[in-house]
Amino acid sequence: MLFGMTAPVSAQTPPYTAYGLDQRPGTVIAASIGGRSCGPGVTVDTLGRWVLRIATTDPCAPKEGDTISFSMSGTTAVQTVRWTAGGGPANAANGIALTPTAGATTGTFSGGSISPSGLSIVSFTGTTAQLNSAGASAKVSAVTATTGGRMLTYVIGAPSFVNADFEAAFPSGLTGTLVIVKGGGTSSGVVTPSTPPPPTPPASTTTVGGCPSDSRPVTALQAVTQVFTSSGSGTAFHIGSGEWLTAAHVVEQDRTVRLSSTTFDASATVVGLDVARDLALLRTSSAPTEALALIDVSTLDSGIGLAPI
Repeated sequence: MLFGMTAPVSAQTPPYTAYGLDQRPGTVIAASIGGRSCGPGVTVDTLGRWVLRIATTDPCAPKEGDTISFSMSGTTAVQTVRWTAGGGPANAANGIALTPTAGATTGTFSGGSISPSGLSIVSFTGTTAQLNSAGASAKVSAVTATTGGRMLTYVIGAPSFVNADFEAAFPSGLTGTLVIVKGGGTSSGVVTPSTPPPPTPPASTTTVGGCPSDSRPVTALQAVTQVFTSSGSGTAFHIGSGEWLTAAHVVEQDRTVRLSSTTFDASATVVGLDVARDLALLRTSSAPTEALALIDVSTLDSGIGLAPI
């Protein structure tokens, strides 16, 4: 007769299973206990669902009755639950309806100060929507981050298609990510050209040296707009019939860009590119009534007054 000995099997404590519905796809849901992370979070699926299991073997080492806190892509959630072995949400059908805490909507720059002009290197935590709000508040015009060997720029206040590549690269936002910040923005998040004081126009409308003597810079500003591209922004000038001139290095490889100013907003197609002369020709389906004339600078007389735009 043979007798065998069976090694005792220790009972494994079942985890607490947290879950929920109706969250933004791509949001990262993470848990912590007493300030200790319970490990990597989970990403909300395309249907808005998420499931997060919190076990005693996780870094937060939960014990019966501990309070579990949640974050949503770095933003603290209002809701908390009590950890219990094998437990789950009180609402078994819908789980935990997480919502961000009040006031946690602008994201946070940290690790240094932001120069009002030029470039600064700081860290940012928050979603891309929060980046736009925080950038506007800090008077930042653009934020550049690196991922997968690529440098991507988020233009503060730009139309969503301009920042589509950045948002796709950081669907869950940034968490303590080092970024290069370009100062010089406005509180509205869009940098608009300043309006110089109008000079007193002479009574005559004759042409002197190829330039009409009654040109008014203030009116001409209606023919100037910002260009928003996938990599940054620049300036374009309307030369008539919905055609605009800008620099080739501004549009780079883009074939569609956005033109936006205080008086005009439209999508533009790149129809011509001269890299050697650093020129790009854009075309819009609509256009302002004001246009800037192209003149031969060789015909200009010395001493002709110029107005910066």
